[in-house]
Formats: sequence, C-alpha cells, structure tokens
Amino acid sequence: MARIQKLQGLTFAGVTALYCVGFGLFAPVGIIGWQALGWLKSGEWQPISLTAGLASFGVQWAAAPHSWLGIYNVLKHVPLTVAVFWACMAPALLLMLLHNRLVRSRRR
Repeated sequence: MARIQKLQGLTFAGVTALYCVGFGLFAPVGIIGWQALGWLKSGEWQPISLTAGLASFGVQWAAAPHSWLGIYNVLKHVPLTVAVFWACMAPALLLMLLHNRLVRSRRR
C-alpha cells in the first residue's frame, strides 16, 4: 500500500521518465534477442547499426546517403542498441530533473 501512495505523488514528467527508462532498458534487450535469434539460425552474429535501424524505418538518407557522408560513416559504426538506450535515457534524465524541480516547488 505504501508503494501506491508513493506513486501518487509523481508528476506527468515523472511518469513519462519512468516510461522512457522502461523502454530504454527493454528495447535494447529485444534488439539483442532479435540478433541472437539470427545467430541461432545462421551461426553468425549480425551487428545492427543505427543506420540499418533508420533504414528499416524508411529513412531514405540512411539507406542511400548523398550528403553528410562523414556523419553517415560515424552512425554506421554505432550499434542500434546503444543508440536506442541513449535516445531514451537522455530525455528520461531531463524529465527526472524536471520532476524533482516540480516536487521541490510544491513543498515550498
């Protein structure tokens, strides 16, 4: 019962931060699971880069870049799991800071 009372004090920013953290932790595990399934089928580990992930969502630049080739070459070496983790954790950290600030301002 005490846990429910603690959750009732969360602001919208706090709840959103919890969802971001949850997705940021579970999505990379799912990506690694997908890679492991491919490894079990073929015996070869296929790395998935950020550009491959973007291309699978229909981003034309990631499939066939014509400009910004330096950024493309960098992103080609970033694992998708790392990118998803940090894409979720960065906003979660900012939302947690906002939540803490809102809670402190209510106490005053």
